[in-house]
Amino acid sequence: MRNASTYTSEPNQSFDGNNIGDWDQMISHCLRLGYKCTLDFDIKFCTSNQKWLRSLSIFEDTFIPQISVKIPGLTDYNKNATVKIDDIDFRATNPGVWCHNLEKLQSNDQFTDWIEYGNDEIIKEELS
Repeated sequence: MRNASTYTSEPNQSFDGNNIGDWDQMISHCLRLGYKCTLDFDIKFCTSNQKWLRSLSIFEDTFIPQISVKIPGLTDYNKNATVKIDDIDFRATNPGVWCHNLEKLQSNDQFTDWIEYGNDEIIKEELS
């Protein structure tokens, strides 16, 4: 592992579901080089058939699928609000549902202020 460096595939969720072969090649290449690799993608891609994305699970310790869930005005909800991670239908693909208290999810140890993103470095490297 290269000093536990993490490579984020593209900033600001550039993954759009197109050119899957290119995405797969880029991410697999970085993983094989020993980088940890995060793919930040919108939750809408969880409902489509992304077999290639699930196939990267063989890199269990180094591939980080980051599912982005947009909740505008998050801090405006009261302390009783929960986030429910559901399924597409009753007993369809998950063993059940998970509910998380929104206030507990907003802990400081899990928070990154927008200002901290200003120092991100985009890595340019040709794939071989």
